[in-house]
Amino acid sequence: MHKATILFLYLLFSSITGLYGQDTLKSENEKSLNKYTLSTDEALALYKRQDFSSFAYLHGRDYKMAYHIGGVNPYLNSTICKGAIFIDGREFADLYIIYDILKDYLVVKTEKIEERASYVHIEESKVDSCFIQTNDGLLKFVHRNIINASGRLLASGYCEEVYKNNFALFFKHHAVGSASRGEFEFELSYDIFLLANGDSYKINTQKSLLNVFPNFKKDIRGKINSFDKKYIKMTRAELKELIAFVEVLNQKSTP
Repeated sequence: MHKATILFLYLLFSSITGLYGQDTLKSENEKSLNKYTLSTDEALALYKRQDFSSFAYLHGRDYKMAYHIGGVNPYLNSTICKGAIFIDGREFADLYIIYDILKDYLVVKTEKIEERASYVHIEESKVDSCFIQTNDGLLKFVHRNIINASGRLLASGYCEEVYKNNFALFFKHHAVGSASRGEFEFELSYDIFLLANGDSYKINTQKSLLNVFPNFKKDIRGKINSFDKKYIKMTRAELKELIAFVEVLNQKSTP
């Protein structure tokens, strides 16, 4: 049997039998509250009757936690976040999610089973999108390739969707590990990609954005100056406003 299927069945079976057992515990004394009353046959019969569609997001592989939460790690927001995953158009909300930027893995923490939690690396092909609540707000991620008009692959994997209309703006997050003064640490960064007019561009700098729209340089500079900060210091909200502004300029200039 496929390893992912075995993990999926183990998590479901353990969760269901645990919940059912708690509902049918004998209350003769304190010790009895920690014992199941289901026999193996009864548990299997119950398992076969369950509708497990609400656990569909668990399709994936076992994930081993290599870094401590709260310590030096390559995780988005450096911790476990609350969020939601969409699979086949269905929302699975109130999940505990880790985005491992280094491995580009989306990981879900399950409920505790046998006194410990399990972690599942979700299969990318199953994920339509994912929303993660962070210190920077609610962030949306999609798994995709970003390819320019000449067929060159600019980025692939989970990309943060910052803006999407006729134009689209994505962040591709990166984590690079290094040893400094005897301590291991990670440097987190991201590349910025713009999809516009049938092509894709890396626009990490103001100059690279201006080169995409040479006819709008003066207008774009003026808009950036209105935020009273450098382009590389702009927030997500400010970049969204900037790209929406450029999109309108582009529409007005199109015959």
